Amino acid sequence: MTIEALHPFAGDHAVQSVAFVLEWATPLDTATLKAVRQLAPRFQSSFPVVQEQQQITVNVEAPKKTSKFHKPKPPVAPVAPAAQLGGIQFIHTGSQVPGSFTRMIQVQRGSCLVALNEYSRWDTVWPRVQGWLEIVLPLVLSGRALTTLTLQYQDLFYWRDDPSHLDLREVFQAESPYLPPNCYGQRSAWHSHHGYIEEMGGEWPGHLLNNVNVNVGDLNNQRQIATMLTHKVTFGTPVWSQERAVAALGAVMPMLHRTNKQTLQSVFSDAVRGKIGLTVQQGA
Repeated sequence: MTIEALHPFAGDHAVQSVAFVLEWATPLDTATLKAVRQLAPRFQSSFPVVQEQQQITVNVEAPKKTSKFHKPKPPVAPVAPAAQLGGIQFIHTGSQVPGSFTRMIQVQRGSCLVALNEYSRWDTVWPRVQGWLEIVLPLVLSGRALTTLTLQYQDLFYWRDDPSHLDLREVFQAESPYLPPNCYGQRSAWHSHHGYIEEMGGEWPGHLLNNVNVNVGDLNNQRQIATMLTHKVTFGTPVWSQERAVAALGAVMPMLHRTNKQTLQSVFSDAVRGKIGLTVQQGA
């Protein structure tokens, strides 16, 4: 068997989606979210749709204990749930599937997410994402410290042949440190979800949580191989100044990208890596 029947999601690469996440400890208030909403003109060309997210707060009061010597008070009418602004989304909608999007910025009270369902190359995508985030940072980090940065990639391959012809030993790296030995001989659906923490030193000390999830299964009678790799840095000391936050963004996200590529190199075989041009040189 060869892997000629294995097709990467996007032809020359397998990236289905990528997400960049920033988190801070002190939640944004409603006034700040409304200020974020006013950034819409600056995002208009890339994100023409703006949506507000509402969150519901429900106060639940535990029943008070009573004794035989005290009559219980009549129940108090429940308070109606209070709705408040929970987040702002800037969206570029998809043209093929209703409700889908090609790219999105989502600012919620505790985080900012940039999600892309379109991808080309890191050295093209990252400068654009970095520019969008630097527009948001002065508002969301005013009086707040940056605590975590996360990068998540989802990759997908289609097997366009009889599943019985799929030899996983030609797809995955032999003796990969991220896969259990018995996966190579499986003929039906399986998954391997693995996570571990690494300590980080240098200019941005803290710890790095890596999750390496591999899924093999069938959708619409077609065998698929999917990976979801998540890399989350939690800073040992929160990053307070906006200047330092911008510096952390510019240094840590590219490091997480290199970590992602190096991990995938240890998951997939040489032949699969050749299909998607997976190298460890920066900017590839």
